[in-house]
Amino acid sequence: MDHTTDHRAALFRLEGTLSPRPTLTAAAWLALNARRVRARLLGLSSFALAGPLAAGGAAARAGELAWSALEGMSEDRLLVLGELYAEEHLVGALSEVGVELVERCRAAGHRLVLLSDNLDVIARPVARHLGIDVVIANVMELDAAGRATGKLRAPVLGPSLGGPVLAARLSEHDLELRTACAYGSHQSDSPLLGAVALPCAVTPEPALRRMARELDWPVVG
Repeated sequence: MDHTTDHRAALFRLEGTLSPRPTLTAAAWLALNARRVRARLLGLSSFALAGPLAAGGAAARAGELAWSALEGMSEDRLLVLGELYAEEHLVGALSEVGVELVERCRAAGHRLVLLSDNLDVIARPVARHLGIDVVIANVMELDAAGRATGKLRAPVLGPSLGGPVLAARLSEHDLELRTACAYGSHQSDSPLLGAVALPCAVTPEPALRRMARELDWPVVG
């Protein structure tokens, strides 16, 4: 019998660690592929405003503007477009390094978790492709008619994942943040990496690479 199996959580950020595409790109794509003309026009204007905000550090506000373009979209349409976006733009472009780390953690017996500040309808198809059964992502709020309100369901996950919100979401799956290992690529992943037992920076951007060097975190890529 193998006594080395480790059932701690292995947390993988979709954005950066596994995919080079930012969340705002997905929001724009969904809005621009909506059937309703109003949603298409609103998507263009919202994304035009969201881009500068994100670049300026106001990531939460940028996300609110981007997702507001989906107001009025049906739940079925969200599901279809989410699947299409994942298949056409994410699954085929997954990082080889990231995928290899997923497989290493699977072999070690870790419980795999995909983390994303994207919508769950986009993150779940990617998780299914990777064989990951726990997905923690944002969910679009729906009205009584099953149409998107343009707002994310609380609690909203921002680009910086970590803290009580993530810990609570993990506990729903009987997993602990403090004993987990985590993989991130952006500086915004530093709260996540700093909250776990085994952090790892994966092909990190310069700011995170410097932080990892200072804190003696493992770096891959």
